[in-house]
Amino acid sequence: LARCLDSARPVYAVHLHGLAKRTLPPTVEAIAADRLQAVRAARPHGPYVLGGHCNGGMVALEMAHQLRAAGERVKVVVLVDTSAPRHGRRAVHRTVDMLARLRGLPPEGRTELDLRIARTLEEVAWWACYCQNRLRILVRSGMPAQADFVWRKLAGAAWHVAGVLWGRPASRGGAPPHASAALAEPSQAYRRAIQRYVPALYAGPVVLFRAEELPANRPDLGWSRVLPRLEVAVIPGDHHTSITRHISAFATRLEEFIQRAETGA
Repeated sequence: LARCLDSARPVYAVHLHGLAKRTLPPTVEAIAADRLQAVRAARPHGPYVLGGHCNGGMVALEMAHQLRAAGERVKVVVLVDTSAPRHGRRAVHRTVDMLARLRGLPPEGRTELDLRIARTLEEVAWWACYCQNRLRILVRSGMPAQADFVWRKLAGAAWHVAGVLWGRPASRGGAPPHASAALAEPSQAYRRAIQRYVPALYAGPVVLFRAEELPANRPDLGWSRVLPRLEVAVIPGDHHTSITRHISAFATRLEEFIQRAETGA
């Protein structure tokens, strides 16, 4: 992406966890604060253009919140195929608070109850979303691709069963179980943080790039209620190819929005 943008503009890629192997902070707010340290170490003051793909857009939005609260200028926030958190999340938090008060739980007990409910709901939601997306992809693909997908899933299941029956490692690469768990934990922690995130109203300019090949019930992907200055642009490709195969088209549109933000047009 950086190679497709104006060469005079510095571009920084911020890794979610940092390059050091550290425990991921438990909330999006804490993740954003942690990553802002890296951003401000490279560029202490703005103006800034922040962006993220998929759930990374939520982290970018929260970083923008914190920068503006610190008196810094954020030209524009770029969300790339990022869906807004569902309204139900607020209801879950209110329900947990009510149950905790009824049971007379201390703050730490309330947090534990919230985590238990959130983990259960996030697993259900994640699998439902995964199955829905896989079904959409399979419906659009041809029979050979569908057959290949089913075959790979069956082969993976057979390998897992064989490992259980004959004591082989579950991973084809021979990695020990604790290694797989270590790799999965950051992803699970990140998903838990995303599931619990409730974005506040953001009054700054935001552009949402939405992939044209994925159907959306709402063109704004649910963001208008908290982003009053939201603009939506449709870019070619699906959730992944929009930033890979079609990166040039995406970069062209992105450059347009950045230049508009710089000139105040």
